[in-house]
Amino acid sequence: MIRNKEQDRRNAEQAERNEEQEKRNGEQAQQNEEQKRRDAEQVIRNKEQAQRDDEQEIRNKEQTQRDAEQEIRNKEQAQRDAELKKLIDDLIGDKIIKEKKGLSSFTLNDDGFTVNGVKQSPEVFKKYKTKYLKLAGGTYNYRYN
Repeated sequence: MIRNKEQDRRNAEQAERNEEQEKRNGEQAQQNEEQKRRDAEQVIRNKEQAQRDDEQEIRNKEQTQRDAEQEIRNKEQAQRDAELKKLIDDLIGDKIIKEKKGLSSFTLNDDGFTVNGVKQSPEVFKKYKTKYLKLAGGTYNYRYN
């Protein structure tokens, strides 16, 4: 009889532990379901981010192309600026103008050479046409405002 009471007590304790474990198992199952839902949401967010990353990569490549094109334009402009500086230096050296500030406009083309509204002599025209017109591609205009 004592052993039966002891066994009954142990059985009751075990039943209590089993209930607690069952409760923890239920809580864990609920947490697992919640984690599964969060994981599924994360998969969706990851796919969306991958799509945005792909789109950004395309934009980056396009920008790299535009940067390269701009670099070419910058070099071309620097070359034109250097040519213009040489031409202005020649105008000063040939005493057509006294200083750079004295130049308001010029036009150099196959028809003639005009500086600040004054048509230049055939000799000056020939010199500047030979030296600069081939660089400008047919017409060289300058206006300072």
